[in-house]
Amino acid sequence: MIALAQFIIDKNSPPPPGEFIETWGPKGRFGIVPLNGHQIYWYACVNAPFGSKELSHFTTHDLYLLFRNYHSPIPEIIQWTKDEDLIWTDILDLKPLKQFAFKRVLLIGDAAHATTPNLGQGAGQAIEDSIVLNQIIKKQRDIETAFVAFEKLRRPKSKKIINMSWRIGKAAQIEHPALISIRNALLRLLPAQVLEKQVESAIKTNL
Repeated sequence: MIALAQFIIDKNSPPPPGEFIETWGPKGRFGIVPLNGHQIYWYACVNAPFGSKELSHFTTHDLYLLFRNYHSPIPEIIQWTKDEDLIWTDILDLKPLKQFAFKRVLLIGDAAHATTPNLGQGAGQAIEDSIVLNQIIKKQRDIETAFVAFEKLRRPKSKKIINMSWRIGKAAQIEHPALISIRNALLRLLPAQVLEKQVESAIKTNL
């Protein structure tokens, strides 16, 4: 489950961080994105069953109780948010499909490869789909052949992104203290450049 909100920080409140941050903890993830005009977009990801009635009725106070022990300004940001500014939704993705092309019907975007938001690639890959499809159709006028060529080119990459994004989400949402300690220790030992290269290799485009 994910909670989203965007709001203007009161002029008397402490300023928001100057750059995007995401904090992982035992109660869930919390991300803060500073915007222009002294505004903040934030999100909270909490482990929950699909369609949880309890969590779908959470208020900002309920969220505060979950994240009150997180570092500043996370508790303060939640307290500054009005209940009516919250947007609640479940995070859903698709298992990698084996087929995108069905004769004269082609799946693209989320219909073909809906993914969790952990790599920020949902909209980007949909745009990339449209560019690739346009290039293929210009070279191959037969629509069914073009669709099969699109599937052959795009399916392996979308599968890689779906699986990597899912793994990142699972690692980020660990709740058990011992497993959190192991995860954090491994992340500290692994050079940042290695992680960056893994992500870059997954999302790199050959357009």
